[in-house]
Amino acid sequence: MAGDWSAEAVVTAVRPVAGVFLQRRIFMAINRTSPRSTGILALDGDGSIATSFADAGFRDLSREEGARITTLAMRGDRRLVAAGWVDPNGSGVADFYVARLTFDGALDPTFDGNGVARYPMNADGDTYDTPSAMVLSGERPVVAGTLYNNGTSRYHVGVLRLQSDALFADGFD
Repeated sequence: MAGDWSAEAVVTAVRPVAGVFLQRRIFMAINRTSPRSTGILALDGDGSIATSFADAGFRDLSREEGARITTLAMRGDRRLVAAGWVDPNGSGVADFYVARLTFDGALDPTFDGNGVARYPMNADGDTYDTPSAMVLSGERPVVAGTLYNNGTSRYHVGVLRLQSDALFADGFD
């Protein structure tokens, strides 16, 4: 991966393989500014790229006019939840963005039909929604962050708790 990538969040996981062996993984949310891109890089327990994860170790999560993953969490069923922001096509600024992947890097179609979802918060008009923290509550993400509008001097806190995997089936991909 050439370019100006930076790591934003890290989570680790272990899963049993063939009953007696353990597969250890390190998942990193990596981002770059130009062009705006984001994704998950998976490393094996020894630090080498986990080539069996997604596309040779990397799952691209870039969408629309750019995205950034800022926080990660691992569910008990070893599904990886990634949250950040996405810049929607058109005049939108930045919305909360959540993706769920399997341990092997496939987008989880049981989450919103295609593994990714966008959630605009829009306090004081169209806002920059920038999640900075996530925790799992009953295996459902609770995402918190800042909402701000350059046209005002006010900032807001945005909190999103997903209640159902298919709550917002909007076809976003």
